[in-house]
This record gives sequence, structure tokens and C-alpha cells, in this order.
Amino acid sequence: MVLCKAAPIFLRLKYLYLVFKELLANSLRVSSYFILNIFNANREKARLQFNSFMKQAGQDTFLEPEEGSIKEWSEEAVIEEINKLSGLNDPKVLSTYKKEQRDEILLKLREVGITIRQLSEVTGLGRSVVERVTR
Repeated sequence: MVLCKAAPIFLRLKYLYLVFKELLANSLRVSSYFILNIFNANREKARLQFNSFMKQAGQDTFLEPEEGSIKEWSEEAVIEEINKLSGLNDPKVLSTYKKEQRDEILLKLREVGITIRQLSEVTGLGRSVVERVTR
């Protein structure tokens, strides 16, 4: 089995998940003394409190994009936007522009929310070229 750098973290998280799963199932295969003692010294009360705690919805706030804030671009919409900004009917011609002109158009396209991958696919430019220009 080949492991990446993050594999130990994932394996640990998987282990912790399995431990919690065993605790919720009232299994005796897992030593639950430490975790249950956090909730209560009485084992039965602690088990009830633990189960209740694990079923609560989290109140964490995450940096999720707001609904509708990310526009998904179809290939046709990307081509239309390129046409609007540069007057090109064929986006592949963008690769023949002078570097400064090409980069300016790519930056404008990124500003309106078109992804690097989409720009690369539609224009025929390498992804690394688009990325270098727009980062």
C-alpha cells in the first residue's frame, strides 16, 4: 500500500471515527474510560451524555460560498465572454496574441469568475500558462 504524507492523519481520523462509532454502539471492545469520564464520573450518565452530545448539530461556522455567489460557466458562455471582451469568435486565436494583450484578456476573464481550467480548455493555452498569468 502506498501512503502519501497525509495518510497518517487520515488513518488517525478513521481510527477516531471508529472509536466513536464503537462508543455509540455501546461496544465493550473499546476502552471508553477516558472519553466517558470527560462527561460524567457515573458511567451510565456519561454514556447518555456522550450519545446526546454526538447527536447535537454543530454550531460551527464555515467559510462556505453564499448561494449563487459562484457562477458555473458553460463552454458556450466562456466563449461568449471571450468574444465580448476581445472580439474573438474563436478563443484558440488568443494564443497568437502578443503576451501583454493575451495576459490582459485572461486577467479580465478570471475577474468575472471563469476558472483557470476552463480558460485553458477553451483557449488551448496550457493550464500553467493561464495560472501563471492570473495568480
